[in-house]
Amino acid sequence: MTTTSPRGRRALSRPWVAALVVALLVAVTPRMDAWAQDPDLEDQLDEAQDNLDEAQAEQARIAAQVGSAQATVAALDLEIHALETELRAREAELAEATTIFEEARVATEAVEASLALVTDDLRASQERLEGDRSRFDSRVAATYMYGGPLAMADVLFQSQDFGEFVRTGYYIESILEDDKSLIDRVADETRQIAHERTEIDRLRDQLATEEASAERARQAVARATDLHRTITARVEAERVERASTLAALESDLATYTELVAAYQAESDRIAQELANSRWRAGAPGAGELLWPTNGSAGSGYGYRTHPIFGTRRLHSGVDIGAPLGQDIVAAAEGLVIEAGWKGGYGLAVVIDHGGGLATLYAHQSRLLVSDGQVVTAGQVIGEVGSTGQSTGPHLHYEVRVDGVPRDPMEWY
Repeated sequence: MTTTSPRGRRALSRPWVAALVVALLVAVTPRMDAWAQDPDLEDQLDEAQDNLDEAQAEQARIAAQVGSAQATVAALDLEIHALETELRAREAELAEATTIFEEARVATEAVEASLALVTDDLRASQERLEGDRSRFDSRVAATYMYGGPLAMADVLFQSQDFGEFVRTGYYIESILEDDKSLIDRVADETRQIAHERTEIDRLRDQLATEEASAERARQAVARATDLHRTITARVEAERVERASTLAALESDLATYTELVAAYQAESDRIAQELANSRWRAGAPGAGELLWPTNGSAGSGYGYRTHPIFGTRRLHSGVDIGAPLGQDIVAAAEGLVIEAGWKGGYGLAVVIDHGGGLATLYAHQSRLLVSDGQVVTAGQVIGEVGSTGQSTGPHLHYEVRVDGVPRDPMEWY
């Protein structure tokens, strides 16, 4: 195979010259196989990634549980707040019931004292009434036996003189006044007794009312006390359960967070080691890239009207006219990082030459290398074709630095 540069640099007009140059390059350039991808590291990375994925999934599951638990905790906080509010209300009821009970007890004692006094008064009134009634009955009997008021008049008119008449009248008047006073007193005592009995009945009713009120207050105190204990116990239980649930979930989350961090660190370590194992040779400089196939550069790097779409866009490489099936060679030693169908590029190969420099070979009809393969400068990597967005057999060739297209002719 012969390869020629459009500017005459590296003119390889004879096959043996190309072979000699390749041999010399191989002889003076140390092999970089140690920097190629390591299958063991790839397996370790896959395993580490699997572990990381599993740990992250478990972490997400527990995080969701923590979120649910936090929502439950928020609901518990609201419930505890409601319970505490109810507890304060019960405490107020307890205080009020205790006050009412104490007032009822004092009122009951006062009524009982009043009832005792009125009962004593009633007993004394009844005794006085009995005495006055006895005297009244005696006067009534005497009046009946001695003729009553008419007999008293006869006695009055039988007086011998006016002095006796006056004395007799005064005596009779005294008797009559005494009788009237006795009658009034008996009537007053009867009314007093009736009043005292009514008061006793009222006081007894009031006592019954106060005792009933005191009993209701006592029962309210008992209920409020029991409810106070129940609510207090429930609030404490909720607090304990909340603390326990959160502690367990937070512990699990912390465990899996540490596990994820450990797996991530391991994955990063292997990925870094794998990255370090990729091609690390210095990037080829100007004049150090082989021309990739025999032929001259046609359409060059820069903006142009696209031959298929008719729009003006950047042509990110150079097109080298060549017949279908002609060999394509690697422009320099490196690591194949892509080999396969690549959209509008069709069948393409991308080679990493180190230092951020890579070359791309597009529209091939057949690929002769695969991903991860180390190639030498001048090694055949494929054949010219017209796959992808192409108007005919040719090689579209690009040079990229850190992924950004550059004019390939800067290296020739």
